[in-house]
Amino acid sequence: MAIFFGRKEGLEKDFYRAWAASVEVKDPFKWGHSLRVAEYAVAIARAMKFPDVEKLHIAALLHDIGKGAVPEAILLKPEPLTAEERQVLHLHSEAGYLLAKEIPGLGEDAPLWIRHHHEAWDGTGYPQGLREEEIPLGARILAVADAFEALTHSRAHRRRVSSTEAKKILQDQSGRQWDPKVVQSALKTLPDALPDESPAYPFYGFLESLLQLRIEESRKFNLLSRIGEGFRTLTHPQTYPKKVLEILEDCFPEFDASLIAIRQDQEYWVRGVRHLPESLLEWKISRKEKQLDAAILSQNPSFYSDMPVEHPLHPVIEATGMTFLAFLPLSFLDKDLGFILFLAKEKKGLDPSDVRFLSTAAQILSPVIDSIYTYEKMGENVITDEPTGAYTWRLFNYRFIEEVSRARRYNEKLSCLYVHFPDYARIQEKYGDKTSESALRAVYLTLTSNLRASDFISRYGENSYLILLPVTPYPNAQIAAKRIRTAFESKPLILFGRELRSLRLAWGASSFPDDGSTVKELVEKAIQRMKDAFSTILRE
Repeated sequence: MAIFFGRKEGLEKDFYRAWAASVEVKDPFKWGHSLRVAEYAVAIARAMKFPDVEKLHIAALLHDIGKGAVPEAILLKPEPLTAEERQVLHLHSEAGYLLAKEIPGLGEDAPLWIRHHHEAWDGTGYPQGLREEEIPLGARILAVADAFEALTHSRAHRRRVSSTEAKKILQDQSGRQWDPKVVQSALKTLPDALPDESPAYPFYGFLESLLQLRIEESRKFNLLSRIGEGFRTLTHPQTYPKKVLEILEDCFPEFDASLIAIRQDQEYWVRGVRHLPESLLEWKISRKEKQLDAAILSQNPSFYSDMPVEHPLHPVIEATGMTFLAFLPLSFLDKDLGFILFLAKEKKGLDPSDVRFLSTAAQILSPVIDSIYTYEKMGENVITDEPTGAYTWRLFNYRFIEEVSRARRYNEKLSCLYVHFPDYARIQEKYGDKTSESALRAVYLTLTSNLRASDFISRYGENSYLILLPVTPYPNAQIAAKRIRTAFESKPLILFGRELRSLRLAWGASSFPDDGSTVKELVEKAIQRMKDAFSTILRE
């Protein structure tokens, strides 16, 4: 079958593999995805005596080419996508269809299989919401092959499951997500054990080094995002060490357990454990132990597979039954903060990129942990406002001082945005405190989903928020405020079964140094501008 300008079949396949892989370079966690999907789709198709296996093979290789048009910020985002981001991602199947239509000799069927490989048997899929046999059979086969591959390989936001677990998920969702006949054939033909390595790309092996760099950068981005999110939603500082370990274990699934110890005066106290006995939380070790002190001062990860009995960390190995230990020191500026231990039941051969990433993790975590315990000394509720999840006013003041100092040092602008929710009192009076607080939380979620990670949001008074916008001149702050207001007012809120419509936000912005140099000056200016612009809303 000559599909690509009459080339020989081997060259055709290489061309399609190369095209698929060039898209996968954007998302290093999907390296080899299209080759594996093609392999699974062909196996299922042959079991079902599908009439055009070769064309399905090519459609499988090209099923995700439309993702070349999707921004990397969406493809690699470790948190759940917003509704708007999901809409953009869903366009990839339509984009892939349009690209495949331009390939001479591919015919009409294969582009349609690409277009509809995200349709669901019960009609809940996209792009057209087709159901059951309205979906072309080739697309139904691709959907199952795609799902099996996705489940059995790690992604930026989750870890892989075994082939057995993946097959159980296919079986559970048979008749809802996927065609029962296709699933039945898949269960018989898909492999029970999966190789660890991705398929090779011999025709452009030089991309491997670039790929490894992209994977490392993606892991850093994922780690940074999750650590920041964990800090932002923090209510009780003592819960953060365990959250840190949860994030790190997801980044390093090769380890079996972990613990974090924080320095208190001249001792290290274990403040969090994962997959280890809770009794270790009572463990402490003197900072005067020379071997430990030297390891922390080095500020580099160190590894032990045969730790001597006299080593101060040997009791951890003995208590856990592990045989391999990775030691990650934590320090910020000249301050020794403590350390993290990763443990495994057998020796791990970490490659240089893993060791570099451990060092990166320590650099990212250390200032956050330093902040956590600095704020803890000030009082437990200094970090977040419990009903909404926003930062407290007290913490906003500390952050403001830091950002003003930075703005002065680099001759930058920063802005302050005051966002007011005037319907709060009306909702409270009509539906009670629980509903009004939930509505105020919905405002906060709108703010966080429409701002940058560097922006800082604090609750201010009963029904308002303050947002600090670093490196942002006044006109840009106005644009951000309009975007937030439009996002919030464009759809009703559903709270406790009630649909609340026509809810509004009022806002005002001010800028450093033009409108003042203190929090008080900037807030007063922002509030005055809000009153001038939204006087009608505020009087109602």
